[in-house]
Amino acid sequence: MSEVEEIEQLVDTVLAAYARGDEDTVEDNSSAILINYLEAMRDIHFEESHLQWLNEIIAAIDGDTPEKLIAILEKEQDPDYVFLGSQVAVLIAGYRHLDGLVTIAQAVGIRALLRNS
Repeated sequence: MSEVEEIEQLVDTVLAAYARGDEDTVEDNSSAILINYLEAMRDIHFEESHLQWLNEIIAAIDGDTPEKLIAILEKEQDPDYVFLGSQVAVLIAGYRHLDGLVTIAQAVGIRALLRNS
């Protein structure tokens, strides 16, 4: 089975489980879905030069340090990348139930969008 077929199977498994009300299967596959989602974002939206920056974002979330997260997101000059980086932060912080960091990342993302308009 190819990698794409495996991802399609994972998505089908999660959506079918949701349709039947099988919350355990959805939860059991949540980290695999998150990993594939983040990998797709990385591959489609980011340059290789952003990989270290993305790792720094994750480290700031792991350390639960809002000030560091803000500084890391805002060291990127391109507002589009700041917004996309904030979305990565939102996904990871949300998965880890760090609601304060979710809100901080969203605020930085909104500010980037406002600067871009």
